[in-house]
Amino acid sequence: MEKGMIYIEEYLEITKFLINSGKVPMEKGYVLVPKIVLSQLLSKNGYETIENKLKIWNRLRWIDADPGRYTKKVSRNGNSKRFVKIDQKIYLTMEELFRK
Repeated sequence: MEKGMIYIEEYLEITKFLINSGKVPMEKGYVLVPKIVLSQLLSKNGYETIENKLKIWNRLRWIDADPGRYTKKVSRNGNSKRFVKIDQKIYLTMEELFRK
């Protein structure tokens, strides 16, 4: 399998798992994931480092992040916290294009 397809498959599987788990909040079209949780999931498939995977996800705009980071500050219930924000619209489009 080509390296690009490995990235796509991993992105689709992780995002699907997170959405179906019900353990991460979804807000305004984004799946909000603590970076440590996403890092643990990314570490399971060792074809690339977690840092490089996040770099690619960020460059492809699969995640919304502050400049120079992989997380974005999100205000929820009066508290501000950093999350990796996975864009649901991009996920659904990728799912439609690459899943049979």
